[in-house]
Amino acid sequence: MLITIDDVAERLKKTTRAVRDDWYAGRIPAPIRIGRRSIRWRLEELEAFIANQPGAVRPTKEKV
Repeated sequence: MLITIDDVAERLKKTTRAVRDDWYAGRIPAPIRIGRRSIRWRLEELEAFIANQPGAVRPTKEKV
């Protein structure tokens, strides 16, 4: 699934400008280009990136 910069910003809890800054600096996965002006991120790639960040909340298996 492909998502927009607005979706990325929402998931990262940042502004779209901060997302662009992170993208240009190589701090987040690069998007793919669709045509000349449209960019989208792969949802699975972004979710994996978020899960691997320090302090990320990871699901735990609880014994009942």
